[in-house]
Amino acid sequence: MGVQENQNCTTITMRMKGRRTRGSESSANNMAKLLYSKENKQLAETIERYTDGLIFAIKMEEVLTILSAAKAPKKDGKGNPHM
Repeated sequence: MGVQENQNCTTITMRMKGRRTRGSESSANNMAKLLYSKENKQLAETIERYTDGLIFAIKMEEVLTILSAAKAPKKDGKGNPHM
């Protein structure tokens, strides 16, 4: 059981800071607030309130120009070219 507990600790700390150091209590609270507002579908509204919606508009334009059905591969993965 010690190995699994160590793996969980490693996963959480790597997510928080990108290295094996501990985050502060305030950063953990901020992460919890973000996850809470994401689950309650309030995150987009909060971001738009403080940024005038510029972040989503830029990202949406980027996504719309990149995605195209004509550019989609005919097969996912490596596939077998002889079939």
